[in-house]
Amino acid sequence: MMGVFRRTSRIRDLVPRRRVVVAVFTAMALAAGVMAADRVLAAPAHNGGVDGLAQVGPVDHSAQVGGFPLWYKDTNGVRLELCLDENDVHCIAGPRPDSTQPVNFPGNFPDEAFWWAGVSDMRTAAGNARIVMALEAAFSVGPVVPGDQVAFSRIRLRVDGLPAGLYTVTHPYGVDQYIVDPASANATRSINSTRDTGDFSGGGNFDAALNGLTGPFLVWDSDQALLPAGYYADPLVPHTVTGSPYGTNIFRIEGPVGAFSGSPDVCPGVIDASCISTDLFAVQAKQSVRAGVEVDRVGYSTNAGSGYVDVFATSVPSQTITVSGNGILETQMIGDGSGRYFARIAHGTTIPTSLTVRNISDNPPSLANVNTITDSVHISGAVFDQDTSTMTVTATSSDAAASLSLVWGGAVVTTGVPGGTYSFSVPNVTVPPVEVSVVSSAGGADSDDVVIVGGGLAPVPLVSVVGVPPGPLMPGEGFSLDGSSSTGSPDAYVWTQTGGTLIPPFDGVTPVQGAVISGLVAPDLGTTGGQLTFSLTVIRGAEMSVPTEVTVDISGISSAQAPVADAGPDQLGLVPGTQVVLDGTASQNAATFSWTQIAGVPVVLSDVSTPVPSFTAPADAGVLTFELTTSNAAGSSTDLVDVTVDVDDLTVLKAQFKGGGKSEWRIAGTAQYCSGTNTVTLELMRLSPTATPMSVGVIATAVATPAAPGCDWQVRLRNGPSALDALPGDWLRATSTLGGFRDNQQIQRG
Repeated sequence: MMGVFRRTSRIRDLVPRRRVVVAVFTAMALAAGVMAADRVLAAPAHNGGVDGLAQVGPVDHSAQVGGFPLWYKDTNGVRLELCLDENDVHCIAGPRPDSTQPVNFPGNFPDEAFWWAGVSDMRTAAGNARIVMALEAAFSVGPVVPGDQVAFSRIRLRVDGLPAGLYTVTHPYGVDQYIVDPASANATRSINSTRDTGDFSGGGNFDAALNGLTGPFLVWDSDQALLPAGYYADPLVPHTVTGSPYGTNIFRIEGPVGAFSGSPDVCPGVIDASCISTDLFAVQAKQSVRAGVEVDRVGYSTNAGSGYVDVFATSVPSQTITVSGNGILETQMIGDGSGRYFARIAHGTTIPTSLTVRNISDNPPSLANVNTITDSVHISGAVFDQDTSTMTVTATSSDAAASLSLVWGGAVVTTGVPGGTYSFSVPNVTVPPVEVSVVSSAGGADSDDVVIVGGGLAPVPLVSVVGVPPGPLMPGEGFSLDGSSSTGSPDAYVWTQTGGTLIPPFDGVTPVQGAVISGLVAPDLGTTGGQLTFSLTVIRGAEMSVPTEVTVDISGISSAQAPVADAGPDQLGLVPGTQVVLDGTASQNAATFSWTQIAGVPVVLSDVSTPVPSFTAPADAGVLTFELTTSNAAGSSTDLVDVTVDVDDLTVLKAQFKGGGKSEWRIAGTAQYCSGTNTVTLELMRLSPTATPMSVGVIATAVATPAAPGCDWQVRLRNGPSALDALPGDWLRATSTLGGFRDNQQIQRG
């Protein structure tokens, strides 16, 4: 049976009139239109390309359609035509200047119309909720202007009178979330969102709308016998529908408890007024009965004053398609049974300047105008010779009197004179283009990839390159030798120490190999210091580079200068999980460094013998204390540094449980730190038979996300395991991975 008619209205009264179209486009503007012959259809929008809008039909230049596509088709094979007649009660269209006269472009034509549209309405506690979904025809600057035609997919949501909070909106084409802040709370259009997809520049790129979300089309799911022939829905009658790619053929809004008190559309079974929903939609969907015709390419040939016009077109199979024009009698095109059509027509001494291609199988006949007819240009070869740095391109034109020019990089490189086959030769080309174009003075053009011939470039020379360590280094300070910038793709890196006191690992007999040698320690060279010299040789196969040397300066330390340890200033308020670096570089006269943790939760230092070890701040609260000991020949010195970790400040604002056959948990709170790593774990706690607190189990986890003025988290769990149902006397425990902890949280029931 047909759904209950809780409201009846025509969609045309629900969609706002738009006089300046460009001003309301908020989502996406794609590149300007391309020639029909070069069109690439967009991928369907849903489920990895399985569902969505599949194809746009031919553009019809008749006065009845006005330069718009005749139809769009979805991935279910439903093909809908553009509904232009405001007097058709099953169509939605803007008014035309004289509604008593037929549609006629451009003088008596609506400024907007639809291939498909669907609207659903509900009442909130203090206003309306409306979703408008459409595949719309309009004009880029407002009024009806030839050449300004645009097509776009729209999803628009407007909801009035909502309290502040998080809202989840489910509709046939997805699930969206919105936050109503205090400034927008309880206002008209507390939610006001428009997502338009299309090319809004005008110029005929109607393919861009295929990227929109409004497909497959929603149509009535029953009662088709009540519809007039040729329609899949009736916009006068809100009805249940089918077609959602996700099976969500509904309009539902979920929000805070009590957000929709008093609404007649409260979700069935929801007793806390946190949800409204409807499955009724007012839909326009008129079946397309005309196939149309799309002109793919037109070219002419001429020699000594006579020649032919070649016309390529596409439509559905078994259509009768004709071509006519100035100086050309109407001629029927040949079809191949697959939807491709062709005609070659003698044009005599005069080349036609325009053609009309008609599909006379359509009623009324559909029409495609051709206002530009050019010669046909063909590139037969495009070759770059690497050895001679020369580009050679050969091309011909179907017009023997036309001159051809070679183009790449947006500029004309050279121009030839009229004749038969052109051969362009361009010397001293350093870098060849990926492709070249040849353009004709008669308007034709062709492009082709460049073929590369000749030998290859010589490889980069094998050269060892060594980065110079910063210096001078203090005794005991760590350093590295870096040869990773060596050129020529080495297979091996061989290091030797060629000067100064030998240090590990250069004090052994085994060669030291590796692009980077880390973990080296500057030795104590006495009061005057000194230098260490290292050499790098890189190897590629049987080839070996010239060795490159690097010198490392070592500072001297007087035996009369005792070391002074400086562990750096105390570090306060660090975030759990962050990297903490201890800094002893301000120490004086240090030959060696040694770090020890003497208080706090144990952590692992990266290297206790370097001036700057690091560790990860733990989630546990408390102060961590570290001692730095520096030493040289004159003695040793110590210094302390405190590191304070500021653990997460976790709160639980709401903990509700509803039982009674369909259990539901609603838990929400705040955290101090917003991070993908700050996860809140929620446990159901209960007293054991011996009155000992025990964990019943983890209810759920949630990630803290940014929300003014800090971080929010929330959980909504429906029909969870019965073992996690709250009993009288139970409580909630919350912990976060960044150290937050809240216990003894009372649970609200009912």
